[in-house]
Amino acid sequence: METIYQKKPMLNPIKSWTLCMLKMFNSYERARRSEFWWYFLLVRLFGMGMIFTLILIKREDIPQFIIGLLMEILMFSATMRRLHDVNVEGKTYYVYWGFLLVGILFSYLNVSVNIQMVLHLATFVTYMFVLAALITDSDKDENDWGESPKYVCINSNENEESE
Repeated sequence: METIYQKKPMLNPIKSWTLCMLKMFNSYERARRSEFWWYFLLVRLFGMGMIFTLILIKREDIPQFIIGLLMEILMFSATMRRLHDVNVEGKTYYVYWGFLLVGILFSYLNVSVNIQMVLHLATFVTYMFVLAALITDSDKDENDWGESPKYVCINSNENEESE
């Protein structure tokens, strides 16, 4: 019995934004590649627009890292759902953030350069793994986080028997 999959059409930017905002606090499902990357683009453009506006109105009292933090908060659940779509545990994303934050902290505390280099290397390797998962196509089959949001399973043998 051969399983045939039909691909759903790619999401547009508006649909992607709407889905991600509705699922802002839900990181236990799956997100397709188009949903994630359109949302990623829109969040980054929004953040760059905010920074540009702050520069234009000369509001230097608002640190730009706050806008960066806001963008990361907006991206968190979408990233987790995207990782789930390719059957990668969300814990991988936590590990990346752990290495990143500890590396930044150690930089400010003037910890040994060797330790900082190891942490930065671990952050880079973890980030490359996460990035590879984010650009990978969706799993066609159901996994621990639900059915594929991109593919619909069509069983050709069952369709022939019913006719």
